[in-house]
Amino acid sequence: GAIPVVIVAIIKGKNILLLRRNKRPYQGYWGMPGGALIMSETIEENAISRAKKETNLDCEFDKISAVVHERVVEKGSFKHAFVLFLVTVKPKKGDIKKSEEGKLEWFSLKSLRPDRVIPSDYFLLKKYLTKKADVMSVILEEKDGKLSLVK
Repeated sequence: GAIPVVIVAIIKGKNILLLRRNKRPYQGYWGMPGGALIMSETIEENAISRAKKETNLDCEFDKISAVVHERVVEKGSFKHAFVLFLVTVKPKKGDIKKSEEGKLEWFSLKSLRPDRVIPSDYFLLKKYLTKKADVMSVILEEKDGKLSLVK
């Protein structure tokens, strides 16, 4: 099945913080920090914790801009599948640190080149960064074999 992934657009003015990936998939490409959505976290909480873990920046949640189902095909077969949640955050404090995930660098949003950025990240940044998606989170509780909406 598709892996839910939160990708975090860390925006400061007209610049975005990108990471040059050390690992597969997308090794060698610049992309936004992020990773798998953890069951116990909301999308917003995951975005803030990913930003802190991968960049050392304390960030403030802004919005969820888009949700995209991404599939990677190789030699006619689906190799990877992700449900991407594009989340924008704003840095509050901290200095970026070297990340195990790859090199971090600030880029002007206008200077991004499609041949250097993960294609889906580039597409999302160019088309959806300024939008706000209508995404909600609900929690159901199962008790005595019955389900109820908690929030």
